Amino acid sequence: MRLNALPRRLTVAVATLASALGGALLWTAPANAAGNPVTPGDFTGYGFDQCLAPTQSKMDTWWLTSPFSAVGIYVSGDSRGCLSQPNLTPAWISHQLAAGWRLLPITLGPQASCTTRPRYLHQVRIKPTSTNGYAASRTQGQNEASKTVTAIAKLAITKGSTLWYDIEAFDTGRTDCRESAKTFLSGWTEQLHSLGYKSGIYSSAASGIRMLDVGFNAIEGTIC
Repeated sequence: MRLNALPRRLTVAVATLASALGGALLWTAPANAAGNPVTPGDFTGYGFDQCLAPTQSKMDTWWLTSPFSAVGIYVSGDSRGCLSQPNLTPAWISHQLAAGWRLLPITLGPQASCTTRPRYLHQVRIKPTSTNGYAASRTQGQNEASKTVTAIAKLAITKGSTLWYDIEAFDTGRTDCRESAKTFLSGWTEQLHSLGYKSGIYSSAASGIRMLDVGFNAIEGTIC
């Protein structure tokens, strides 16, 4: 079937992007001063992400001709492929939310020390040192969360929204690498909660999600 032949409302109740914790996504908070709602809220359906946030004309085309109702946007993190995001402005954010889009703000910062993606080997990675219960990696996660909140505040993304950390493929069999990555994500989550946001983890089923599944009894697209 051609993509543009799909009914627009096929987006409802098709695939769960998030929430391994039952009603965790049903919580809402007051909108911010710009009138933007919490995102993604109680969303169930299809979503996509692109390195560079699409132009408005492309967003309009996606909305009218695809089954997608959520879009991942890369808002923070030094490991992003697209550090410059000319389309990401407060007006762009407000326009998408008003049109019905659910936004998934993504951070792509330090990766696991044993990442299997070559390009991340030349960038800042999560510290695998186990001293004091991997304290260094926890601090890294907390700092990355603070950076993300600073970035999304400039985009008028309201408190109560879910902010996602993208951790790419790595070798889960290496204990220090795995445990430091897990501790990093714990620090990320703790700091987001303290700043009034929810934590989402965006990863592959074979590594980051497997680690969470074994360690935290969670599933892909975890919200906490």
